[in-house]
Amino acid sequence: MKDLPTPGMCLLVALVTLGAPGCGEDDPASDGIPPAVVEDLVGFPLDTTSVLLTWTAPGDDGDAGRAERYDVRLARDLPAVWIEMTRLEDEPAPRAAGAADSFVVGDLEPGNTVHFRIAVGDEVGNWSDPSEVAGVAPFEGVDRTAPAPIEDLAAIRVEPDAIRLAWTATGDNGSLGQARDYDLRYWSEGIPGWDLATRVEGEPDPSRAGEPDSFTVRGLDPETTYQFAIRAGDEVPNWSSLSNVVTESTARPEDVRWSDAFAPHPRGMGIEGTVRALLVRDDRLIAAGLFHRAGNVEARNVASWDGERWSPLGIGTNGSIRAAIVYRGDLIVSGGFSSAGGTEALGLARWDGAAWHAMGDSSVAGDGPLALFDGDLVAARMHGVSDARLQVWNGSAWDSIPGCPLDVIAALTEHQGRLIAGGYGSFLQDDLQYDVYA
Repeated sequence: MKDLPTPGMCLLVALVTLGAPGCGEDDPASDGIPPAVVEDLVGFPLDTTSVLLTWTAPGDDGDAGRAERYDVRLARDLPAVWIEMTRLEDEPAPRAAGAADSFVVGDLEPGNTVHFRIAVGDEVGNWSDPSEVAGVAPFEGVDRTAPAPIEDLAAIRVEPDAIRLAWTATGDNGSLGQARDYDLRYWSEGIPGWDLATRVEGEPDPSRAGEPDSFTVRGLDPETTYQFAIRAGDEVPNWSSLSNVVTESTARPEDVRWSDAFAPHPRGMGIEGTVRALLVRDDRLIAAGLFHRAGNVEARNVASWDGERWSPLGIGTNGSIRAAIVYRGDLIVSGGFSSAGGTEALGLARWDGAAWHAMGDSSVAGDGPLALFDGDLVAARMHGVSDARLQVWNGSAWDSIPGCPLDVIAALTEHQGRLIAGGYGSFLQDDLQYDVYA
């Protein structure tokens, strides 16, 4: 067991992290370059109690890299002296240098101008100088500014009983901010239009202005022509005018074929890369392999699909995934990676639904196929010493399964109470070369 740090050691670490005077200044490895100053802080009213701040992200060292944190402060009156201003909470994490960043500030008084400044910090506690002051006032009285209309509604997939639609999200006030709700409707021949149209249930929450959104309308009749339109609303609600109207027909049942739902984005929600494992966990499709994007989201080598959109599993793995399996409710993956979710995990890791974890000394197991045998998790290394190539998880550590003569194990499964390993080997027995071993 490691020795616990003394209170003095803990205090020293905290001081160095905060970049306090006298801590780390003489260290040649210290980063002495602060982020650049934000020069384009601007505020826009969103409604009667909130405003939107926007700016361009600086870097970690001047205008290079990615900063660590923001310090956004507010003053009700001028002059807005930095040390006298109120620091706000829940500032966003900085994006890469040059990207657009934004922050919504609420709980303000209608019509009263407030003043903002922002500073930028790096990982060792170097801070930029505060920005110039940006003044903005929420709308006075009732917010009467509606979201801008959606102009690019399109049908991107057709099935006998469903049509998938996609569009670009609009804002809360015109094209600024983020709308609150969608109202998506459809109608068929004989229905005069929007007012008597059927409103769908379960529309997605609007994304930030300019980001892609999509939804599949289900429960439709085969071989039927439908028309679709959508509008966006804010918190008042003010509703946008109607989008463009899309006309599309459902397919015939006999025309059922492979869907293009996973075509490359934006036409579909495909994965940009190679998928090597597919399985279902908690009614979600899990895809794993070697990729960095699933649909319209960043996902490092593993992602989950809820039927409408992809979601990353934390920050994923730093290398490819070759195999995946569900074991006692958790997702187990193996492959050519050394970390998962930022945690060291040599070729094998466990996802519990919220975070990634290593599984004992994964250097003795993992990187190859996985299987369940008599309820236990079995992992294989594709190469290595034969007596250590197969391992079974005992709940806290890996135990070796000796004796498999295959030089390379490429597949594992259980069949009729026996563990079956597939691959190839150079050994000969009775003048035969075996590719499957039980």
